[in-house]
Amino acid sequence: MFGEQFYPTPPNIIHKMLTPYEKNGSRYSGWILPKHILEPSAGKGDIIEYICSRTDYNKPKFYALEIDHNLQEILKSKSNTRLIGDDFLNYSSTDILFEMILMNPPFANGDEHLLHAWDILYAGDIVCLLNSETILNPFNGTRKLLANLISEHGSVEHLGDCFANAERKTNVNVSIVRLKKVAKKPLFDFSFENEEAAFTCNDLNEESISGIQVYDIIESIVGQYEHMKTAYINWMRACQQLEYHSNGIVDNYTNIIKMANDAGFKGVDSFNIFVDEIKTASWTFALSKSGIEKYMTERVRNNFQKFISQQSQMSFTKENIYKVIYDIINNSSMILDQALEDTFDLMTRHYPENRNHVEGWKTNDCWKVNKKVIFPHTIKYGQYSSSHDLSIYGDTFSINYQMKGSLEDIDKCMCYLTGQDIKNIFTISYALDRKFEVLGKVKTSDKFDNTLESTFFNIKFFKKGTMHLEFKDEKLWEQFNIRATKLKNWLPPKEWDSWKRKQNGEDVPKKQKHSGLLEIGEQQTLF
Repeated sequence: MFGEQFYPTPPNIIHKMLTPYEKNGSRYSGWILPKHILEPSAGKGDIIEYICSRTDYNKPKFYALEIDHNLQEILKSKSNTRLIGDDFLNYSSTDILFEMILMNPPFANGDEHLLHAWDILYAGDIVCLLNSETILNPFNGTRKLLANLISEHGSVEHLGDCFANAERKTNVNVSIVRLKKVAKKPLFDFSFENEEAAFTCNDLNEESISGIQVYDIIESIVGQYEHMKTAYINWMRACQQLEYHSNGIVDNYTNIIKMANDAGFKGVDSFNIFVDEIKTASWTFALSKSGIEKYMTERVRNNFQKFISQQSQMSFTKENIYKVIYDIINNSSMILDQALEDTFDLMTRHYPENRNHVEGWKTNDCWKVNKKVIFPHTIKYGQYSSSHDLSIYGDTFSINYQMKGSLEDIDKCMCYLTGQDIKNIFTISYALDRKFEVLGKVKTSDKFDNTLESTFFNIKFFKKGTMHLEFKDEKLWEQFNIRATKLKNWLPPKEWDSWKRKQNGEDVPKKQKHSGLLEIGEQQTLF
C-alpha cells in the first residue's frame, strides 16, 4: 500500500531517540522538548504520536512533511499534527522556525535528508535514524560532507538491526545521529549595548544618587527619554509597514497590529504564532482569487472553508498555491454539480406544489422542479408592529436575513448553467431590495404592486412572508431539471441521451423523444 522506503519507527527506538531529553532521567516523567518540532518524511506520524500519547500537557507543536498521498491523508486526520508540505527535499520555506527535527528518513538517501534538515533548522537539535552504511562508508561527496558535519556538531550511536522485529521488518543496521546547531546570527537577539545613554532609571537608587552628580543623572534620563521617542517612531514605521503589506490579505475586521501584539515579542515562539495567523489569511485570500468560490452554495462553501483551514497548514509558496488552484480547477465540475444539486433540493423542499412528478419515472419519489416555486418565510413585514400601528403607520418590507444565502445560491446556480458572472446580473436579492426601497412603508389597507423581475425570474412577494419565483426562460428551467435529476440518478438513460444529442445538434430518434425536453443551447464553461 505504501512506498518501499516506508519503515515505521518502532516505539523502543523512538524512546531511545528521546533519551537525552528525559526529565530527571526517568522514562516515566516525559521529556523536556522545544515548542516547534518537525518530523520530515513522517510516514503516518509514529514519532509524533508516541510523544503525544505520553505527554499530558505543554505538548509541542508538531509539523510534518510526507510525499506519499495515502500517508498524507492519515497525517491530515490527526489533530496533533500539521501537514505543511510533501517532498521534504524540496522544502525551503521560512514560514516556521523549527527548534528540533526528529526524523527517520528513507534508508536509501538518508544522508541527503539529514543535510537538508541541517539547512532548514533555525537552531536546536536534530535526531536522525540512518542506515549505518551511510556513516561507515563515506565513499561519495554527500557522505563525506555529512561525516564532517557530524564530526563538528554531533555524535553517532550504532543500534544494529533494530528493525528486525518492527512493524515493517528489514535487516538494515541503523544508527542514531545527533546534531546541535547554533544560529550564526540569532534573529531575535536584540542588543542595544552600543547605544548612548545605556544608563536607565532602573539603575537609580539611594546609594547611586549620593555618588553621582545630579547633572549626570539628568543627562542620562534625558538621553533615555530621547531614545524612547526614536524607538516609538521606529515602532510606528514598522506598524504602518505591517498595515501596508497586509492590505487586502488580512480582512478589515482583523487588526494586524493587534495580531502582532497578541503573538507577543518572545522570539521564535512569537514569530511562529504570528506567521501562522497571517499564513491562514494569505491562503484564504489566494484561493479566493481562483474564482471558484463565487459559484458555491452555502453547504459547498462550508466544506471549502474546512479545506482552506486544512490547506493553510502548508507552506505559503507559489508552487503550493499553483498546485492547489490546479486541483480546484480539475475538480470544479464536481464542486459546481454539488451546488446545482443543493439548489434543486432547496427549491423543492418547502411545498409539494414545488414538485412536478413525472409519469414514467421509477417512483413517485422522483420529480422535477415546477416552473413556479414557492418559498415561505422569505419576506419580513410587520413582525415588530401591532395591528394598530400597521394600519396607521404601515411597515417596510425586507428580506429575511436567514434566506439571503439561499437566494444567492439560486442565482449562482443559474449563472453556472448560463455561463454568466453573478457580478453582472440583476440578482433576486438586489431586485427585491430595490422594489422595497421604492415602496417604502405600506399600510395593511394599502394596495401595492407586489411583482418584479430579476435576471432569471419573475417574482411575487406577500405580506405573510411568502415569495414566488417563476423561471423566465423555459429552456433554462428544463436544463436545470435535466442536470439536477441526472445528478440524483433519477433521470432515465433515454432522456439523458436525448438531451445530450440535442446539445450536440444531433437528430433524436422519435422513440427517444420526450415531451418535456426542449432544445437547449450549448452550455458555457466556467474556465
